[in-house]
Amino acid sequence: MRILINGVYRGGNCPVFYQQVKALGHEVKVVDVTYFKQYSDFSDLINKDDIILPRYNIIDYLCFKFFQRFKYKCLLFTITPKLKKIITSFNPDIIVNHKTSLRANMMNNTGFRRVVNFVYGSEIKGQNLNSKLLVEAIEYAEKTITTTPAARETIVAKYPHFKKDVEVRAANFNTTSNLKVVEDAYNKSKLRESMGFVATDFVIFDNRTLRDEKLSKEVVSAMIEVARKENHIKFILMKGFSGKAECVADAKQRVSEAKLEEHFMFIDVANQQEYYQLILASDAVTSFLPFDQFGEVILHAMFFKKYLILTRLDQYYKALKNNAVYVEGFDVKSIETALLKSHAQQQEIDLEANKQYFIKEFDTQKGLDLLEQTLEEVVNKGL
Repeated sequence: MRILINGVYRGGNCPVFYQQVKALGHEVKVVDVTYFKQYSDFSDLINKDDIILPRYNIIDYLCFKFFQRFKYKCLLFTITPKLKKIITSFNPDIIVNHKTSLRANMMNNTGFRRVVNFVYGSEIKGQNLNSKLLVEAIEYAEKTITTTPAARETIVAKYPHFKKDVEVRAANFNTTSNLKVVEDAYNKSKLRESMGFVATDFVIFDNRTLRDEKLSKEVVSAMIEVARKENHIKFILMKGFSGKAECVADAKQRVSEAKLEEHFMFIDVANQQEYYQLILASDAVTSFLPFDQFGEVILHAMFFKKYLILTRLDQYYKALKNNAVYVEGFDVKSIETALLKSHAQQQEIDLEANKQYFIKEFDTQKGLDLLEQTLEEVVNKGL
């Protein structure tokens, strides 16, 4: 199949989805329909020759901003013809909208019908579930994919008529066999030594906090308090493609003012192997996002048997029970308490149970076959 992914080429989940369908043997391109400024960094998971960047002008940008605010598709009148040219040039068998709402509706306005949506967890949280554009995107597509049963249940509970349209399918590259190869390739002790950590350090990895300014201030303040109290607790903070430079600068400044630089390692972006090394060298992994599903860093932590410090979301507790430490609030004290608790209660957490849950519920080998089957069904239906 010729698959055109309507997604973000720089980071997030899209590069992993691209890698997945590419590995199945299909011809795949990624178009970023919301591309309005130059970025110098690319994910190492996407071949640069497979990236299509629309050539927008200032009029297109203004139309997009008005569409973003008012949600009227007529405002896309300058953008739609350019997207139609991209479709004509590549001639895809199917388009996958990798994120629904704005992005999907921009592409769907071209009239191309063989469409599958991929829904992000944040798109169906709180008031976002009531989004007119979300509903219109699901109505337009032949199928809409979620990565967890809980996400599908959320959509169907709100919109029962979408029951047959929404399916749970794998959208990552987390097979047990692939992750076992990664695990066997590295020696944890040598990795830690190369990063300046000693055997007695308790290392906590975070690659999500530095994308939100308010959350970042609270989390970094809590980490500073922990570092003052526990000399052997160290932190790795990675900005990643979704992080903000302002958050990094603020965090570094406050760590410097506290004279605790030896407790913190800041990472800008990392390629896939470097990212794996950071997790494998760590003892615990955090995710403090208020709206989320089982993101890759959480899944990897489960497989690699790392302690988890998570926002107390129903989907996490339902799956992991007491085999994770949960943050009860987003204030400094609550986060500090959770970070300290993750170290103090190590003996009470069954890491093997978390790994087995990953193998049972999140190993995507079977899901890869089902995903390919779904895409083929949509293509064949449209022929």
